[in-house]
Amino acid sequence: MKLYTHKDDSFISNMDMSEEELEEMANMFHDVYDAKKEKAYEFLDRANEALNDSEAIKYIKKALNVYPECFEAKIMLASYEDNPLKVLNMIEEAVNGERKVLSAEGLLSNNVKLIDAIQILPFIHGLYNLAYLYAGSGMINKALEVAKETLKYDNDGTTEVRELLMALYAYREDGSNLNKIYKKYNEDNLDSLIPFLVYYFKQGNYSKAREYFDKIMKYNKHFKGLFDSISKDELLEDAIAHEKSEVKHVAADLAFLLDTVPTLEVFVKNNGKI
Repeated sequence: MKLYTHKDDSFISNMDMSEEELEEMANMFHDVYDAKKEKAYEFLDRANEALNDSEAIKYIKKALNVYPECFEAKIMLASYEDNPLKVLNMIEEAVNGERKVLSAEGLLSNNVKLIDAIQILPFIHGLYNLAYLYAGSGMINKALEVAKETLKYDNDGTTEVRELLMALYAYREDGSNLNKIYKKYNEDNLDSLIPFLVYYFKQGNYSKAREYFDKIMKYNKHFKGLFDSISKDELLEDAIAHEKSEVKHVAADLAFLLDTVPTLEVFVKNNGKI
């Protein structure tokens, strides 16, 4: 299950902060986090260092016993759940509750300051998780709504959210918004190019679909093998495992989109020809 949790910092890797902003953030955390919260986060750190799932879950539950409102702990606990519907329910409940808390504290607005954006970062993680889970469950309208809300609070436009939005717009065959997202951020990778391939294929515009197929192949030549049966063990033993595994990883993330075009397999295997 792909969930961003307490241990994941990919959402802030592109933030440039001055020493003054870092100091302000440190002071903020010192003032805001009381002893219970600090203890809860100690348990979450132990959960991240745990040697197995059962030990990690034990520490997450300890964090929630100390600080029942700990949003990060709720997200982490959901990441260890096997039942996808239960995961969705747990994330949905946690996000809805945290939204109410942050709204009451006046931390949610259209123009979130950097320091507040960092404070609500776990909530941004949770929103993305929820949008991704909605998409995987076929709840496309709900996924779009939550993904848009994520960008509302994330002024820099987190990469994962942008890519999910592109896939959702391709699913809806909304070329206008698909192009708007791409032109605004202009990044070429599998996550951004595959939605265009699917979109134009859905439109029956095979020349444009072939154009994006060629772009994808230039980015990662192993895309053509997307529909081949490659076992995990073979991938690990392959000298080019990273490139192949990237294709498989992105395809898994975009399964909700690729499943809408079952004949795309023939198009890909025929080198972009019908």
